[in-house]
Amino acid sequence: MLQTVLLASAVLVAVNGDCYLHTCRGSNNRLNEQSANRNNANRLFDSQNNNRGGYNVCDLDVEEGFSATEWMASATQMYDWTFLYEAGQSNDAYRKQYEEVYFVQSNLSLTWTNQHGAGNKKLLSQMILQYGCDTFPRPYPSGSSLAQSYGPETVLNTMGSSVCDSACKNRLLEMRKHGLRMELMNGGNTNTPDDAQNVNDIGTRYNTNNDDNEGRHESEEYYHLCETRRQNTGLFHADQDLAGATQKYTRQNNAGTRRGLECPEERDYYPWWNPSPWHDIAIITPDVEYCRQHQAPESQNVKAKCSCSNPGASLASGTASSWFPESDYVQYNLNQTDCEANGGEWSCFQWNGEEPECVESYWSKVNHLGNVDGTTRGGKQAHYDWKLPSWSELTEDHSCWPYEYSINQVYPTLPQADAASTISCVRMVSRIRYNISTMDYDPYKTNSTHDYDPQGGILSPIEENPEVDVGLYVQGLQLAINTAQTGRTFQDRSHTFLVCQRDSTSVFAQREIINVNVRGKRGNIVQTFPATEYDFEPQHIELLPSSGSCLHFQWCGSNTHNNGAPGGDGQTGDDGQGRGGSDRSNLCQMKQMDQSYPVPYDQMDELYTTDGTKVESFFDYVTCYHPFNPQVEVSAEDAQLILCTGGFYKGYEYMLRQCADITTYDNGENRGDCIVDEVLNNVSGAFRAGLICCLKDGLTNADFEEDKSFAFLSTRNNNFSNRSQKLKIVLSATPDSPLLW
Repeated sequence: MLQTVLLASAVLVAVNGDCYLHTCRGSNNRLNEQSANRNNANRLFDSQNNNRGGYNVCDLDVEEGFSATEWMASATQMYDWTFLYEAGQSNDAYRKQYEEVYFVQSNLSLTWTNQHGAGNKKLLSQMILQYGCDTFPRPYPSGSSLAQSYGPETVLNTMGSSVCDSACKNRLLEMRKHGLRMELMNGGNTNTPDDAQNVNDIGTRYNTNNDDNEGRHESEEYYHLCETRRQNTGLFHADQDLAGATQKYTRQNNAGTRRGLECPEERDYYPWWNPSPWHDIAIITPDVEYCRQHQAPESQNVKAKCSCSNPGASLASGTASSWFPESDYVQYNLNQTDCEANGGEWSCFQWNGEEPECVESYWSKVNHLGNVDGTTRGGKQAHYDWKLPSWSELTEDHSCWPYEYSINQVYPTLPQADAASTISCVRMVSRIRYNISTMDYDPYKTNSTHDYDPQGGILSPIEENPEVDVGLYVQGLQLAINTAQTGRTFQDRSHTFLVCQRDSTSVFAQREIINVNVRGKRGNIVQTFPATEYDFEPQHIELLPSSGSCLHFQWCGSNTHNNGAPGGDGQTGDDGQGRGGSDRSNLCQMKQMDQSYPVPYDQMDELYTTDGTKVESFFDYVTCYHPFNPQVEVSAEDAQLILCTGGFYKGYEYMLRQCADITTYDNGENRGDCIVDEVLNNVSGAFRAGLICCLKDGLTNADFEEDKSFAFLSTRNNNFSNRSQKLKIVLSATPDSPLLW
């Protein structure tokens, strides 16, 4: 029998334990709902979370949110700065979704909250951090100049060698055998994608899901394999009576309910025994040694996972039926001998990466969705500092599909000439799984031989709502135990984002890049819960002056975070500044962290903090660049304007030329087509591509005997009663480690 490592075990009360990603923006299956509750808990995956959690996908336009049928934006729309109120231009063209962009080997802080705690003696919990990426190119709307998809039935031999060489095709062949095609789609609506009725229906279902603008992470053929392959019969099921014998039935999902195209057995158990489309990042655990010895070495990053596949599949195969068998040997996915004896091919697959990092668990209390113990400066959410993989690691070791995007850089009325740039990126989502148990039975050794079988004389170590004997005169006290939820796994996933190659000619080509993002959504602390109010992430940064480190400032939000009815078990409403439902942020320097007024940039030389320290401009110590046009330095004056208006202006000179003749208000709300609104109502939902600011060459640590601190705030989200979106950057000869930020 295949021996497995089980992380999921017991939780004694049938409640929502809940696990929410905050950066990257966790969806909790949300898309663009105006309600506090999500529309569809089964849209892409099984989270097991409260319906109120999660963040909407980011919007590119100013007001309405993305179109349900034309929601995919081009790279130029997302990453070239475009004035959204150009004369005669309709904003409708930008009613698209925005994908945040990061650069390879940059540092990204993943943050989350989990209700039932971690690292304490009341339970055993582990967090599994993973990512998924497109392994095949995703579909684009007809008529798009971007690459079209290959889907589940394209003959691989017909792919041009310039697009995919022989090594690439053979890799796709092996992935396709195991259903590992991943084409990440946020989707245009909150419907659940349809599954194939049989192997011959896979291609049809793929096309109709695309035509219907359904979201998708795992593929149609991956779920087809899941509902036809035999489940691992060695797993502990307690006294649960599973409704079927395939991988869609588990102790936690005993009725075989489908959520998205996720395979329940893969979701509930780690490390899994069959090939998976997911890539491991880290394991947060109270037992690091056990992780290093028994879990990390079993990761698909470093160990091949096998299954029984179709021996006739080849580069010339077309229809799904020539890739995946309808019956016969597909059920022998756990036994090589049986597979081959029944005509199948025992086929194995792995990524060529590194073992996931085993990290000592943080401590947090149960029934709490907040900061964790051991963090400084008032506390911080649970987090992991993820150094994003290199380009070769992503595209070669982990088979992420490399896209080439063209961005038309337009500089109207500016000295720079119009230009076009080409960027290479992969598309990704992040995933977190929260596995919790108590130790009423050994989660690593208890298996199917311990399942409830009274006729065989076997009593399960746990039973449904048992009455227990506590001795003396107290008999028959009942425990609230749901054995379908002993071995409970919670989950969250982000919306899609891009990870791109760095421009080899840029100043930041080889430098450390720290991503500075925004988490949270519109509303006060009660209205947003279990999401959070706005804040920067990280909120505190310390840099060595001579390091040359760079900060990539970027954020985005939704236009439909109205938090309306239905509100479930929480409060509705979207308290905040500016237009209802809209998330907007900006970054303006102020004198010190305990104040609320930004400093006038043209008067900064005349200002002092309350302790008599002269206020200095952060931008005197950095040089800034547009991420996809790094050859042009952005002046300190322009950088201040760009960040303080959330990307509304491209620069000071542009503002003066473009807005010289506009002085009137627009509909009593916005200050004209060209002047930024005082509460950012006419600013895009996304700070498109953001701004990269690098410490200047020539800074020496000796000149910083005393730390230099710079304080920033978002002027829109600074209502003292319920939010304080601020950031502190410190230049120090002895900076604290990021672990202490």
